[in-house]
Amino acid sequence: MTATVRVTNTGPAGRYVFLDPRLDEETDLALTPTDGSATMALPYPNPAYWRVPRHTSLLTATGTADQPVDLEMAHAPTVAPDIVGFAGPGGTVTASLSAGQVTPGDWYTQLTPAGPFGKDTPPKGTGHVTLTARTRAFDAAVTSATGDFWKPGSTVKPVFVASGATVTLTVTVRPAAAPGTTVRGVLYVETYSPGLSERTGSELTGIPYAYTVG
Repeated sequence: MTATVRVTNTGPAGRYVFLDPRLDEETDLALTPTDGSATMALPYPNPAYWRVPRHTSLLTATGTADQPVDLEMAHAPTVAPDIVGFAGPGGTVTASLSAGQVTPGDWYTQLTPAGPFGKDTPPKGTGHVTLTARTRAFDAAVTSATGDFWKPGSTVKPVFVASGATVTLTVTVRPAAAPGTTVRGVLYVETYSPGLSERTGSELTGIPYAYTVG
């Protein structure tokens, strides 16, 4: 089935918008880097960059290496918050942040050999980082031509809404749940702007929805 969402721009400037369908439940989502690599060459690795979805309540980074390492996890544009996990046993380290809503957008992770080393050069080695977001689950059954900036693997194709104009966006529901299942969620309408602001965007409204699989 299909449904439509009408968006009217009452502001003085044009805006790009996209749709973000989420379920009424949380899930632990393993993220993949959007830039850089999760596997790092020590002692001076390049950071890995990740896109943390909106509606994330817990962000956990885990580092493993062939030597003791410290782990930094920070919001990339602002470096705030900046979370540091200190070396644990066996070359494993964690850093985590919980909040009502963790700051969405670009984050980076960085591994550093645990010192001190004094005048000695830190040893070479290899490390790896995983990043998991406990976030409101994406509704894979609901799609639109706009794509979803926050959904891993989705390509965003925002629709431009001129000042004073109205656009109609279509969503398609292709349920995979068993017949008789009732699914509930919220369809968020968000803005998208090329440049730095695209890392966070603005959430304009959330439209609750429900459907029963026939």
